[in-house]
Amino acid sequence: MVAVPGVQVSVDEGAGTARVEVWTPSRERPLAFCVDPAGDGHGWEIREPIGGVFAWRESFESALSVAVAAANGALGGRSDWA
Repeated sequence: MVAVPGVQVSVDEGAGTARVEVWTPSRERPLAFCVDPAGDGHGWEIREPIGGVFAWRESFESALSVAVAAANGALGGRSDWA
C-alpha cells in the first residue's frame, strides 16, 4: 500500500475492521472512511459518515485500498476507486 500524506489508517486485525481518517481544511473533524465486515458475512463494506456504504469488496485488502483512495480523493488527489 502507498502512504498518502494527511491520511491516518487504523486497522484492527482481530475484528477485521479499519478506519481511514483525513483532515480537510473545510472541516472541524476528520472525515472518516470505515471498512467493516459486510452484514451478510461475505466481503467488506466501505462506508463514509454522510452517505453510508458506497462500495463493497471481496477482500479486506481491496476494501482498505478503496478507503485510502477515497481519503486521497477528499484531499483533492486523484481517486480511481469507482
